[in-house]
Amino acid sequence: MLKLLKSGIKQHISNSERRRCIIIKAKYVKAYNIADHIDERISYLKELQASLVRECAKMPEGELLVSPGSTKNSFRYYLRESTRDKCGLYLDKSRTSDKKKYATKKYYKVLLKNIDSEIKKLEIIKKLGMSDSIKNTYKSLNPGVKKLINPIDVDDETYSVIWMEEKYDGLGFDPRDQSAFYSDKGERMRSKSEVLIANTLNKMNIVYKYECPVARINGELLYPDFTVLDLKRRKVKYWEHLGRMDDAEYVNRNLWKLEEYRKIDIRLGLNLFLTYESGSNPLGTNEINNVIQSIIES
Repeated sequence: MLKLLKSGIKQHISNSERRRCIIIKAKYVKAYNIADHIDERISYLKELQASLVRECAKMPEGELLVSPGSTKNSFRYYLRESTRDKCGLYLDKSRTSDKKKYATKKYYKVLLKNIDSEIKKLEIIKKLGMSDSIKNTYKSLNPGVKKLINPIDVDDETYSVIWMEEKYDGLGFDPRDQSAFYSDKGERMRSKSEVLIANTLNKMNIVYKYECPVARINGELLYPDFTVLDLKRRKVKYWEHLGRMDDAEYVNRNLWKLEEYRKIDIRLGLNLFLTYESGSNPLGTNEINNVIQSIIES
């Protein structure tokens, strides 16, 4: 059986959609791109390799030779200063510090050899490329078959489409509210700044849902301004725009909201991001782009 993993979709609470939510809750086995992990591993190994090379350059010339001692689990240590020196100079107890230095040098050299070998193997795997046949299986099926099954692993495009198809009941608008702010996708929003955020996300091909509910511990609902799909990691992240920071009551209400988020493990800087503005300090495009960059990198 495939292990079911939790996902951000679990907060979409409409009963009518729970059956289709199973699709997302399965998390699609191998929801990450393994090529990214290969790059991360290679980067780590190259950094380690450079550090070890620097350390070896600081170490004294010579090689440590080790032979069994006269008693069990004892050893005799010799320093061979050149390849012509077959036996080496005996290092007695007074030179324990030297023994450790040369032992570390020996370890580092073996480590460097193995690091070089692993990097070459990973580069070969990366060059050959990873097959997307498993992810593309669902995409290749007859639409009639797709309608009847819950996919296990899908490509990013399909994942994004399914995520966006999940219906939800948003916060809605008071009939007396005559404001008319619309995004490029035709979504009604509460402010020009929210429209600017939505349009920027859309231009960057980042999918989102506007005022999609999440459930508090007691079952009541919170409505983040934007629920953003981090497609690379198959996770959802939340974006609140605090647009009236010069209104004390508004600020206090949102401080309460942030605490409620914390209780359900939606945490600032981890999976919750904020932008602010007041009457004298409007939201700028730099702030929006910085938050988007943080969402992508976090």
